[in-house]
Amino acid sequence: MMNGGNKIYIHKDGFGDVYCATQTEEAEWAQEVIAIALAQVDTVTNATTLKFAINKLLFHKYPATENLLKEKIKTSTPAK
Repeated sequence: MMNGGNKIYIHKDGFGDVYCATQTEEAEWAQEVIAIALAQVDTVTNATTLKFAINKLLFHKYPATENLLKEKIKTSTPAK
């Protein structure tokens, strides 16, 4: 989860030789990562955490990320 699905970091963390998820498992995992990132976009005010959540959405090619963020800005707090 902490790698957000980015396989290069799975390898850099030393798990590349044992990582053998199927495409179905990876798709399910990607949906979990997206769901967590969407929840963070709704609730998090920490800029670094929010940036990581947005990067995960972009990495997983979440549709209409830009439109989602524009809508969130309209109701955002100053801390965000």
